[in-house]
Amino acid sequence: MKVLVFLLLLIPLHTFGLTCEVGGKVNDEITENDLLVNATDILFGVIESGSFNNTEPRYTFRLRVYDVLKGNEAEHFDFSYLSYWTPDDIIIGESYILAFYGDNRLTFCGYRLRLFQHLNKLSQLHELSENKDFEDHEKLSRLLEYIKYAL
Repeated sequence: MKVLVFLLLLIPLHTFGLTCEVGGKVNDEITENDLLVNATDILFGVIESGSFNNTEPRYTFRLRVYDVLKGNEAEHFDFSYLSYWTPDDIIIGESYILAFYGDNRLTFCGYRLRLFQHLNKLSQLHELSENKDFEDHEKLSRLLEYIKYAL
């Protein structure tokens, strides 16, 4: 069974008919910069709560917003995640940077960065971006540079 799951992970998403489109680019053409440029909202916060709705099938989460890196100010942001994508990487109580593209849906091809700890200040993001022990410190550094110069 483990071998089957591993083999399925090697097959590109578009083989199953799953297509990401961002800014006129699809699948492998999409860069991290495309995800940031085309985002209408980039939010830094902590997942406060979550639930599953059987009638729609989707997960719904509430993000307590600590800082709006791009977009409109908000204290909380409710977003959904379609149920056929198990949100294993969305954990209540952890901090994230999430990007949204004109709606409140988080998709498998959007930008998201799990910070693996509870952070609540922008200064902590800068510190974390310099921490070589944080696996995504380079991704976080690029995001902070984008925010600094592009907006």
